[in-house]
Amino acid sequence: MADTGIYFTTAQVAKKAGSHANATAVAEGYCNLYAVLVEGIIHTMCRKVFATNTAGFTAMPAGGKYMLSEAAACRAAIMAIEYDMSGFPSLEMATAKVDILWAEFNQAMKFLMDKDFQKFIIDGV
Repeated sequence: MADTGIYFTTAQVAKKAGSHANATAVAEGYCNLYAVLVEGIIHTMCRKVFATNTAGFTAMPAGGKYMLSEAAACRAAIMAIEYDMSGFPSLEMATAKVDILWAEFNQAMKFLMDKDFQKFIIDGV
């Protein structure tokens, strides 16, 4: 099995979710499910499809790729943590991790929803 998402890898989600995240929740199969959901969220919020395959994503300017990966991996990591918080030492620690990821996701989405930034992602200027 291979990562089927365009904007993030399983390793990125596992890193963002942290060492206390449930192993099943950050496994490739679940991350492939998150990819479909997260890419749909990003496309809907931005009202734009940035890439339809990995070749299109690879061809983007580095800044655009980073911002898409950041937003997507953060949102997927939130889904992974929400799957099962019991591995965290406390509910507060799990919630704090989700809050941090949510703030990072929102910050990245502010850029991605900006029409000038979208032009930069596609054209590189």
